[in-house]
Amino acid sequence: MSHTELDLIVAELMFPVLVGLAPTGKTIRYKEMADLIKSKNPNVSEISNITQRHIGRKLGTIWEFTKSQKCPHIGALVVNQSGECGSGISSIVSDLPKEREKIKNYDWSSVTLGFESYISKAKIIKAESEEKVIKRTRDDAKECFFSYWKRIKEEVPVSKDEVLAIKEKIIQLVQNGLSPEEAFSQELITALKNKQRNTPSNGYVYIGEYINAETEEPLFDQLKIGYTSNLENRAMALGGGVNGPLQFVMKYFWQFDSNIAYAIEQSLHGRFFKFRKNGEFFNNASGLLPELADDEITKKYGELLITSNYE
Repeated sequence: MSHTELDLIVAELMFPVLVGLAPTGKTIRYKEMADLIKSKNPNVSEISNITQRHIGRKLGTIWEFTKSQKCPHIGALVVNQSGECGSGISSIVSDLPKEREKIKNYDWSSVTLGFESYISKAKIIKAESEEKVIKRTRDDAKECFFSYWKRIKEEVPVSKDEVLAIKEKIIQLVQNGLSPEEAFSQELITALKNKQRNTPSNGYVYIGEYINAETEEPLFDQLKIGYTSNLENRAMALGGGVNGPLQFVMKYFWQFDSNIAYAIEQSLHGRFFKFRKNGEFFNNASGLLPELADDEITKKYGELLITSNYE
């Protein structure tokens, strides 16, 4: 189901109302819900004109979340003037009294934070889907790629000849609107998949952060997306090489063949360029960056993944 901006806003405002209502066993009418969220949120201009007819579709957004969490469909608490659920809910829930009893007894505090993340993630994905691809001239694409190449050429774990062999394809992808990181990664992975290595070695894409060694609290709302062949050694090096008050911790890792890992790291750098703060450090995207990264890896590179600690 695709979401409009209004779908997400209204669902986000309805959910806490429904969670508050759940333990009482009561229901709420479509019009009451529309009026209530408007009165509770007078500064949210996007909902100033909604009526009862807008509520049903927004319950579908909540349904997607409750289904993913395997919890009762809390939207079954919203009814029409006759006290019945709309066709969307009644087609999903066969036994409404039983479902409402489940809703009443369910611990909704266990999924409230999950719903907030679900809405935040949906907003990010929606915004990205609406972005227009900006194509470049060939000269601009070449300049963009070569500027990127200058930054990474000393660290690339493949030969210059291997890069030259895919250079034109990369420039074409950049010309078509991809970031140089994504274009380079795409062509490099294709080339590496077609090449047999005599002695494959392991590499890791990781997400880590700096913490206070005493309190173990993050020092910044930034995460590093990196690549390494040794997680422990890299964490020690990033922490200054000593066990001091500043510590770098590897929160998550995804293991691949080493050259593939480097290419995927570059792909993630391009994918999340809007969140980039400095170098390989990225805004945490309201705590969603690891999940978004895992989604991207699973979708595009799942068949190449050896193992991961992300759950």
